[in-house]
Amino acid sequence: GARALIQSVDLLPTGTDVLAPPVVGGGVDWSAAGLVVPDWVDESHPSLVALRQVEPPPPRPWRSTARPSQLPPVSDDWLYWVIMAGRGWGKTFVGANTLVEWACQTPGDYAVIAPTFGDARKICTEGPSGLIAALGDQLDHYNKSDYVLYLTNGSRIVLASADAPGRLRGYHLSGAWCDGLASFG
Repeated sequence: GARALIQSVDLLPTGTDVLAPPVVGGGVDWSAAGLVVPDWVDESHPSLVALRQVEPPPPRPWRSTARPSQLPPVSDDWLYWVIMAGRGWGKTFVGANTLVEWACQTPGDYAVIAPTFGDARKICTEGPSGLIAALGDQLDHYNKSDYVLYLTNGSRIVLASADAPGRLRGYHLSGAWCDGLASFG
C-alpha cells in the first residue's frame, strides 16, 4: 500500500481517549482508518521525496535498552563525556552506540581510538557490543586493511590506536570515542 509521512490516529476518539501526536515517518494506515488509498497519493512525488530527506531519523534502538546512566547528557553544552566505571558496566556498548548515533545523524568522519589497533578492532569494532553490532544495516562495508567502516549515509569511522596517533592526521573529525583513555601512553 501507499505510505505517507504521518501515521494515522483514531479519527473519532471516544470517551477519555486523546488524540496522539502524529508520528513522522510511520506512514498512513489507510485500511485501519477504513479508507481506500487515494489516487492522488504518489510516493515518488518530488515534494514527498524532499520531505523524507529532511525528516529527522528515529531514535536508535539502543536507547530503549540502555540504563538512564548510560545515555548521553541531555544538554548541548558539553564537549567531552567521560565514563569512569568498572568492568561490566557497559562502557563499550555506550561508546559504540553513541558514536554510531552521531555518525548516522550527522554524516562526517569519526574515529574510535583505543590503546592498541588490536583493541580497536577486536573489542570496539568486532566485539559483541562493538560498532558492527551497533551499526546493523547502517554499515555499508568494513575495510579491515585500512581500518575504516563505511556507513550507508556516507559517514566513515576510522579505527586508530593511541600508540600510533599519526594515523588520524588529515581527518576533519566530527567526533571520536576514546576507549580506555586511562591507559593511553
